[in-house]
Amino acid sequence: MFKFKKPVCVHRIENGIEIKTVGSLWEFKFNYLEQEQKRILQLGLESGLGELNSSGFGFMNVVR
Repeated sequence: MFKFKKPVCVHRIENGIEIKTVGSLWEFKFNYLEQEQKRILQLGLESGLGELNSSGFGFMNVVR
């Protein structure tokens, strides 16, 4: 299950130029995952999801 939380606009500096980047916050819920599904999800958590990972986007906070 996933739920849209809100849109966000982040101002970042790249090569001395301010760039406005529009993104969004989402909430994901996972229940009853098998071991292989957990391994795939862990890969996504470790590598980041979406674009601009090197700029600090794509990270997730885990709530257990």
